[in-house]
Amino acid sequence: MTVKNSVLRTATAALICAASLALGAAPAHAETFDHDDATGDVRSVDDTGDDADDTQPEPLEDRADIVQLRVRHGIARLIMRVEVADLTRRDTAFLGPVFDIRTPQRRYTVDLTALNLRGGAVRDVSLFGPRGSVRCRGIFADLDFTGDVAMVSVPRRCIGSPRRVEIGAGMVQMLRDGERILADDAQRDGTIRNQLTLSAPIRSGPRRAA
Repeated sequence: MTVKNSVLRTATAALICAASLALGAAPAHAETFDHDDATGDVRSVDDTGDDADDTQPEPLEDRADIVQLRVRHGIARLIMRVEVADLTRRDTAFLGPVFDIRTPQRRYTVDLTALNLRGGAVRDVSLFGPRGSVRCRGIFADLDFTGDVAMVSVPRRCIGSPRRVEIGAGMVQMLRDGERILADDAQRDGTIRNQLTLSAPIRSGPRRAA
């Protein structure tokens, strides 16, 4: 019995080793990117226009205040999340995290919108490319009001399976009074521009042999 068990263990170990070597020819690789954004850098936007000159600082405002951006660029998916100081439905008519994706070939935008937050939130996630809306299965998003996190997951095939991406993130929150729109850029302190600030390149794909 001891000899038999020993042979089985040896054979099993050999099979596992062979499988590992086969998979090791192109091991999966996912690169992550983390950025801590300054707190208290929210701006309020005059809803009569989107010019940066119309914004005012809101240093005491927690709503829409992004405190961290995290990106994971894996083999199959691009996952982008922002943590907000206070992701809340309070006095909110519209909530819209926005993610910009720049690939070597194109630039995409992912909008996650939530409306009618007084009751059940109506949520919609959309992907836009240079030619408008992009229809692609497998995109999903989540607003975690308990954890103060907004997340979007996009299959890489939906954006051309790029080897590298640069990511921008922002938050827009319209208050119920209809007079103030709160906004924050995850990678810019205290200023709002027409284009979100982009990260350094975040790579994905099999590791190259040394």
